[in-house]
Amino acid sequence: TPGRFEILVITNSEKLDGREMHSSMFEPALFHLALLASAEPNADGMSALQWLAAREFVLHISYAGGIVTWTYPAGSITSAEATHYFLELTRDFLTPTTFDLLPFEMMRLNKELMSATLSDIDARMTPETFCAMLEEQIAATQENPQSWVKIPQVVEMMQAKVPADALAKVQRRFRLLDRGPASVRQQPKVAKKRPAKQKP
Repeated sequence: TPGRFEILVITNSEKLDGREMHSSMFEPALFHLALLASAEPNADGMSALQWLAAREFVLHISYAGGIVTWTYPAGSITSAEATHYFLELTRDFLTPTTFDLLPFEMMRLNKELMSATLSDIDARMTPETFCAMLEEQIAATQENPQSWVKIPQVVEMMQAKVPADALAKVQRRFRLLDRGPASVRQQPKVAKKRPAKQKP
């Protein structure tokens, strides 16, 4: 519509909390950032940035228990922020000597690790503490035979390691994407009404 751009993603996840980031949001969120970063006009003289400038971005994730919706108001992420995000991400990706081990799903299992990546929380955690905690979380998850989170074999073959600047990298990669879930966290919680007891 003239004021809204919506994407619906379907996932097999049984649980999904709108206050937290989820891996199923990454692809559409990156697409949104790519549009914001694209200021080059097409044959009709319209750029993706211009087309999206007056539209809020609404991301719906459908899962087994219902639908979670995150809204990014128009202007809440600037074109400069989106462009800088991709420059940093591409630089990390194309560095030929770096094979970082930063498994998002394993971080998501640890609330302290995830709190350090959130956009609306000032986590008092040193880079050294973050690295040590992440390494412990990875080791614990790998030793758990019932864990559904696995490190791909190709990543193990590359001998990827948790980098010393892991905290800075995950904050750089996730905090911008977290603005949608952060807006949900900032909303007042609505107390659930308990059913009235029936008299015998």
